[in-house]
Amino acid sequence: MQDTREIPREGWDTFFARFSDDHETQFVAVEVMGNEIGAQVEGRTLLLSGISRADEDNQSLALMFDSVNGEHVTHMVNKPTRVWVQRSSDNTDEALEIESADGTRTLVRFGAYDSSPGAM
Repeated sequence: MQDTREIPREGWDTFFARFSDDHETQFVAVEVMGNEIGAQVEGRTLLLSGISRADEDNQSLALMFDSVNGEHVTHMVNKPTRVWVQRSSDNTDEALEIESADGTRTLVRFGAYDSSPGAM
């Protein structure tokens, strides 16, 4: 059974540091969902490099990835308001979801993804 937990805002720095360390170089897929853009795939088979605040005021988060072809990809989440982590029954992280003030959600999912040439 899956368990989804919200991460309290005051714990974000600690959570993202641990999460980044625990999952560095794991393959992820990144999706962005919003009213104006619908659901968009930002990338597949990306290697997680880290997640951290991009500024002192928590006005944006930087999600950093490396592609299988060596390119660095940074996805910015402006004005984040809520963060959730989804874990499996064995307490393994399966997904991370970040909601921004405008309702846009960024979803980072772990698992096996298409690694064929051109997939990113």
